[in-house]
Amino acid sequence: MIVSRGFLMIAVLSAGCLAQTWLATQSEVRAQNSSEPPPVGDPIRGERIALSCARCHGDAGMSDTAWIPSLAGMNQNAIYKQLDDYRSHRRRPEWYMTSIAEALSIQDSADVSAYYASRTPGFSRSGVASCGTCHNAQSKDVPQIAGQQRQYLEIQMSLFAQKIRTNDRDGVMQKIAGQLTFDEIRQISESLGGKPR
Repeated sequence: MIVSRGFLMIAVLSAGCLAQTWLATQSEVRAQNSSEPPPVGDPIRGERIALSCARCHGDAGMSDTAWIPSLAGMNQNAIYKQLDDYRSHRRRPEWYMTSIAEALSIQDSADVSAYYASRTPGFSRSGVASCGTCHNAQSKDVPQIAGQQRQYLEIQMSLFAQKIRTNDRDGVMQKIAGQLTFDEIRQISESLGGKPR
């Protein structure tokens, strides 16, 4: 009988620990998925966090890699939204960024977003034709794309067209990209990527 009580006690304690862990993660998920604005970011703290981002996104957020976006000068809410979408698995299939976003707290995400938003952008804020209607400096949560890496833009538009990437608001990018041919996606990517940095 002593073994049974000991086993029962361990089972009850384990269940309690699991319940506490589950409740803690649920409040974190609710905070991420709520319609509340992101927390105020601290760019000074964000600069320290961004040190680990520089390997891919470049010093001060200017990427030299064709398929990795530059983050310098992007709107803070746009960067925060992308990190939140990775963390909640709304943006796929980038497993690497998902693991990074999951490791960041909500405050860390706000801080690093504030840091990159404070950096001098390396691309034109003027936008391009109809893309610039949403993807401009005034947009709150849509990234600026003029001057981004051509290959990165082409990959992302192709992912939207194939409905692999689905974190766009109301499916707008899926609808737009889905109507484009491969050649049109390439031409748009080259045009946007060709804007001066």
